[in-house]
Amino acid sequence: MQIKRVLRLLKEKENIRLEFKEATIALPNNLFETICAMLNRDGGDILLGISDNGFIEGVADKSLDKMVTNIVNLSNNNQKLDPPFILYPQLYKLEGKNIIHIQVPASSQVHKTGNVFYDRSNDGDFKIIAPHQIAEMYNRKRNHYTEGLVYPMLRFEDFNLPLFAKVRNLIKSNHANHPWLALNDKQLLKKAGLWKKDYQTGEEGYNLAAALIFGKDEVLQQIIPHFKIDALVRIYNKHRYDDREYIQTNLIDAYEKLMAFIAKHLPDKFFMEGKQRISLRTTIFREIVANIIAHREYANALPTTFLIKKGVIETENANNPHGSGPIAIDKFTPFPKNPTIAKFFMQLGYMEELGSGVLNVNKYWNVYSGATKPQFIEGNSFKIVLPITDSFFNSNQDSNQDSNQDGNQDSNQDGNQDGNQDGNQDSNQDGNQDSNQDGNQDGNQDSNQDGNQDDRFSKVFRFTISPNTLLDSFKTLLLKRTNDFAFKQDQLEKIKPYLIYKNDYWLAVLTFCHLAKSRKEILEELGLSNQTKNYKTIILPLLEHKMITITIKDIPTSKHQKYLITGLGKKVVQLLEMLEADN
Repeated sequence: MQIKRVLRLLKEKENIRLEFKEATIALPNNLFETICAMLNRDGGDILLGISDNGFIEGVADKSLDKMVTNIVNLSNNNQKLDPPFILYPQLYKLEGKNIIHIQVPASSQVHKTGNVFYDRSNDGDFKIIAPHQIAEMYNRKRNHYTEGLVYPMLRFEDFNLPLFAKVRNLIKSNHANHPWLALNDKQLLKKAGLWKKDYQTGEEGYNLAAALIFGKDEVLQQIIPHFKIDALVRIYNKHRYDDREYIQTNLIDAYEKLMAFIAKHLPDKFFMEGKQRISLRTTIFREIVANIIAHREYANALPTTFLIKKGVIETENANNPHGSGPIAIDKFTPFPKNPTIAKFFMQLGYMEELGSGVLNVNKYWNVYSGATKPQFIEGNSFKIVLPITDSFFNSNQDSNQDSNQDGNQDSNQDGNQDGNQDGNQDSNQDGNQDSNQDGNQDGNQDSNQDGNQDDRFSKVFRFTISPNTLLDSFKTLLLKRTNDFAFKQDQLEKIKPYLIYKNDYWLAVLTFCHLAKSRKEILEELGLSNQTKNYKTIILPLLEHKMITITIKDIPTSKHQKYLITGLGKKVVQLLEMLEADN
């Protein structure tokens, strides 16, 4: 999708937001003057390997990797760009030649390179030397980007410290060699632009973006008490709601909670993108949720809303507009509303390039929903309107009904047999009456109740093939699908214990842990008590077989420990979904 935008840029002439630079074997000497100027003004796009008149000159193959690495490292080096603003260039091949695309957002901070400030006009980059011009630049940023507001009394102790381990794991999964991974917590905050000095007032300290991303809940309530995300389902009860999630927490946990709410209420649909199978629900709504959180105007008290109702899904959040009315998908120019927060979310893998949200949602929405194109409406509030067809929820209900019918039979048969047989055997062997009760009750009551009454669990545990028949079916599927998936026979042996494991919960845990979850959250989702024996029989085996991993690896017993599905676990779930589809 981004290649179309690059092709459109090549048809334009250089302007305040577009710069062409020749770069056959090395980075241009004035590259960071342009990056600095764009950060200080309105952002823009730099295309390396393009002559001033727009002809594709290309970048030499032997220089390509080194140039990209230098851009990443130098943009994160305060001796080159102060304060740093890490950039990740994209590579494209046009007419058989390499080009490098650097998308530079407008920054909420004022930057300098070589100890010189730069600004930008249609004529190019120019130095800012006069003190009053530098002051004007700071004033412009302060008035426009409230995320940069400094809170001198905000202390490191006011942050939710376990979030740092989660952040590192997310960054590592997205960029294994990310330069931030080598930093301690306070260094990371500074590199990420979450510590700021106001050169006009002399104030320095952590800014609003830092509080929003890492702040403890009680700290956020004092700094920004009006911030909340109100997620509602209003299909049957149109005067109040069918379900509601009221979210007031740091932006990282807020992202996860809203994604979990969406997974609870909206169907998933898998789609073949070339040879890769993707989840359309995740692909679409990760962009929408990131947009809601990263681009909100946090000085405005208007609550962010996410509303699911008949015929449409709507979102609305406070906005600092760059225009008015519906966005034209083929012509729009993306502007970051909170550049520091947006940059941070990109490092976590929560969002891609600036503007990718609008493009990806527009690309996949019709395939996912069967409805018309979505609308993105700019104004004092930013609205996203996602039309859905009448059959959107009906097809989901049919899917759930089929799953429940099959699930009732399998849950009742396997749950009663496995719950009674295994529960009683384990209880008798241990000689423990509580274990006997839990074995029978968890085996019978949870299987019956979750299969029949509580559709929350049926949405998580969608696979209805009993463990005894699963292995043979799985082998057959592997033979049929070998060319599509690199999942070989030796890998089958790794997961064999789970295919015959007498515990229906393991697959529910894998599905639930696509977002990091605590032990308590996992067991509560399954309707079980947070007891050590439930941990040992349900969570621990998945850890031992590397289906899930812990998020705080240096402190395995941390009370803040969470669990996340691994690549192997995802492949198993993916293949089981294929197996269910074949059946």
